Amino acid sequence: MGPNLLKVNEAINFFIADAPHPVKNKLALFAGFQEGWNLGEGKQFSESVLDTTLSLIQECLYSNLFDLDLFPGLDGDIRLTIYKTPNYHEFTVEDSLKVTYYHERSDFEEEYQTDLTDDEARHKINQIGKIEWISLEYSTPSGLIRPATDSTVSHSNLEDNRYLCLRSSAP
Repeated sequence: MGPNLLKVNEAINFFIADAPHPVKNKLALFAGFQEGWNLGEGKQFSESVLDTTLSLIQECLYSNLFDLDLFPGLDGDIRLTIYKTPNYHEFTVEDSLKVTYYHERSDFEEEYQTDLTDDEARHKINQIGKIEWISLEYSTPSGLIRPATDSTVSHSNLEDNRYLCLRSSAP
């Protein structure tokens, strides 16, 4: 990898680390949960579980997967979900720091894996991002290259978060 590509990757990672997203806010709320947070039940989330979940969120954002949600588990686990109709992907970070992956397509189980490491889960998310971006939903009749007049960007608000978008793709 050349020095220019390294600089680009560093800039992208810096942006993603600070990029606002509702699941990051939700994760910050989970960090404040105390023992017994759900009607006397529910383990407090360890720093390691929170950090691992954040690394998976960062990988989702890096892979252009933005339709995300988080759910707290009573056993100190956190479930990260990725919604890309008709696909549903679920990564559960267990208290042991092992990750369970579940993929459903049109309400049918496609894949189920247990005991993934953080690195294996992030690799899986990266692969999901590549597959989703290849899908026809992102294609245009003239291909993916837009005319020079479309190269300017504008800010779009989605649930109070700012994302850059091409003006021609705005409603």
